Amino acid sequence: QDTVSKSQRKNINWLVNAHNKSSRKLDVSVHFNSSGGTSNKGIGTEVLVYGNSTKDLASDICKSISEVSGLINRGVKVRTDLGFLRGTNKPSVLLEICFVNSSVDVALYRRDFNKICEAIAKELSKYVGGKIINDVSSTVGESEIEKRAKKLIDKAVEKGIFKDVHDTNKYNKDQLLRYVTILGERLI
Repeated sequence: QDTVSKSQRKNINWLVNAHNKSSRKLDVSVHFNSSGGTSNKGIGTEVLVYGNSTKDLASDICKSISEVSGLINRGVKVRTDLGFLRGTNKPSVLLEICFVNSSVDVALYRRDFNKICEAIAKELSKYVGGKIINDVSSTVGESEIEKRAKKLIDKAVEKGIFKDVHDTNKYNKDQLLRYVTILGERLI
């Protein structure tokens, strides 16, 4: 977690350096998009790539997010000007989950947050050759998932993956999922 950067450029440099120092198959950055003004119409989801090496993955992620949430599939966009995509030394994708200036996108994101996360996790898992438990929510009780998330976050603090101390007992389900997602990004 970057707690020292004072500008966007320094933060991007910090992120790229952190990614490039770790052992992984793929670099993933998760964002929310925004366009001028506000909109009461859906704008959608898109995935940005630097070149062709991750276009298929990006297309699969975008399609999956759209299918589980109803967000408009804006597809894959090649962006060679973005520091994260340009600077990482492994294949990378930058996910623009939805547009925050669209009330429709935000409502769909809030409604289908867990489905969106699961869709992303499944596509990333397929890409790196990992396994994911299908429909975790139905195979394991919700309290068991929370316990697992807390243990993962605590281990991440122990191993120095998270630098700050986390009192996981104070986190709600969304916060636990957010930190476990960050942990997954750092380990991929």
